[in-house]
Amino acid sequence: SSRVECMSFGNLSPEEALVMAQAVAHGLGYSAAKAPAEPAELRAVALSLNGTAFTIPTPNPEQSNSALLGTFQLLPVIPARELTAKKAATLHLLQYVMKQRCKDRLRTEEQLGYTASCSHNAIRSRTYSTSYLRVLVQSGNYTAAYLDSRAMNFFNDYVSELVSMSDKTFSTRRKSLVATTLNKPASLSSEAATIWTEISQHTYSFNISQAQAEALQSVTKAEVQEMLQEAVLGSARRRVSLWYIGADKPVPTTPEPNEIDPPQIVLPITALEGWKAAQPSL
Repeated sequence: SSRVECMSFGNLSPEEALVMAQAVAHGLGYSAAKAPAEPAELRAVALSLNGTAFTIPTPNPEQSNSALLGTFQLLPVIPARELTAKKAATLHLLQYVMKQRCKDRLRTEEQLGYTASCSHNAIRSRTYSTSYLRVLVQSGNYTAAYLDSRAMNFFNDYVSELVSMSDKTFSTRRKSLVATTLNKPASLSSEAATIWTEISQHTYSFNISQAQAEALQSVTKAEVQEMLQEAVLGSARRRVSLWYIGADKPVPTTPEPNEIDPPQIVLPITALEGWKAAQPSL
């Protein structure tokens, strides 16, 4: 069985949109009498507590750059399967207030490489939600394990920077993220993409931006400090690292004890599917 979903967006009446959808369904052999299949459910792996790194040797002998993609996952508190809006907003605000400092520290001050960034991502479905904080660093001079170490060193040092941040600065950055969240789509196509995301994920939260902005407005600096510990530095964090290994770099098989806060397990990328199958899914 299968399922077809259509969206018409633009200068159309509801009647015209329905006619277009019926034409598509008819062309694919569907009829109103045929019950559609249940929508496919999005799934996500719950990352393990111990911290795992996967090594990916470059297939290009001319590519000398190595890179780190570190991911920290924020899960809902069991038995709930959905993050509260406040929790998701707090992780997003943590990323927002430190993203420029992350870039300045890793790229400009430590000169690890041209690319250094900190980003936020969220996944929502009908039955669960989870959020991620990611750090990306690319370098032609250092190993991926070392880049991971320097990223963790930054997060540890940022604890004191966050404590010393003035309430005025924190408030300004929070207001900036709220404004960014409420920005209107820049084009008709981007607005359509946003709506289609809600349809394809079967969440149908077409006012999600307003809900996210409302949750952000109540997040305090103390809550952001707690989130840094919970999601990134604490013993209950969920962490995985991808180490992209440049052509002239050795491929590590064990954690490097001299690095700062290394992952406890190092596996080749060929072990990824088996590792995923062993992790609980949301």
